[in-house]
Amino acid sequence: MEISVTLTEEETAALQRLAERSGRSLEDEALDALHEYLARAARTHELEGRVVNGKRRHGAG
Repeated sequence: MEISVTLTEEETAALQRLAERSGRSLEDEALDALHEYLARAARTHELEGRVVNGKRRHGAG
């Protein structure tokens, strides 16, 4: 799937600096950032589910 994202000038400059330092493309850096965000969001969701389920099991909530 292809999407289009509009970045601010500051975001673009930061992404360009990161890409230059790593020797990678802007697209690769942006994809890595997205993958990291999705992984973190999945972990957060999983942990929240454990907390809610734990409260239900122990009668709190």
